[in-house]
Amino acid sequence: MSFQKCSPQTPDSSSQEANIREFEKHVLSCTDGQGVHFMMADGGFSVEGQENEQEVLSKQLYLCQFLVALGIVRAGGHFVCKLFDVFTPFSAGLLYLMRRCFLRVCLHKPNTSRPANSERYIVCKWRKEDVRGVHDYMFEVNCRLNQLGLDLLGKTDGDVDVNEIVPIDEVFYNIFVIFVENEFSNIPLCISDNVRPRVRGLPGEVEQRAG
Repeated sequence: MSFQKCSPQTPDSSSQEANIREFEKHVLSCTDGQGVHFMMADGGFSVEGQENEQEVLSKQLYLCQFLVALGIVRAGGHFVCKLFDVFTPFSAGLLYLMRRCFLRVCLHKPNTSRPANSERYIVCKWRKEDVRGVHDYMFEVNCRLNQLGLDLLGKTDGDVDVNEIVPIDEVFYNIFVIFVENEFSNIPLCISDNVRPRVRGLPGEVEQRAG
């Protein structure tokens, strides 16, 4: 096993398109184009004084970590990522899309994690064969957020933001609503192949006026 330090192509942010593409290219070149067996992501930044808004402030970070996972985890591989709250339509849409790309998806809060902390982990097992469509869609959403000038305060340059990436009626179809509503409980809730997505095509993101 070896570790390599990968410096970003541009120092601005991990959400910059050039950084994402260069990192994915580097990982694939080091794995004969196959990708890694396992990826773990633990991104974060200070939200001191805004703890109740952490989910909204972290939405692009969530998106980019999921996006990179779809770009570098090989078919049959696994992905674990630290999250916080997942109440918003944007976060729920991300979970839905990851379910489209992995055979099994769970939200887990370890016993060692403080109960008062909203920290929990999404565990995605056995990546499916063809996830390029979802990957490219997430990349487009990230580009749009960058175009809108989304910053770490959750604000854009204007009064337009991307608040949904999957139509909410699709997200809350079948037992997926149970998965989201009960993710605080101690019962391990998962979605596996007995839940069939109703739609086959990828939905477009929904831009909404902030306010």
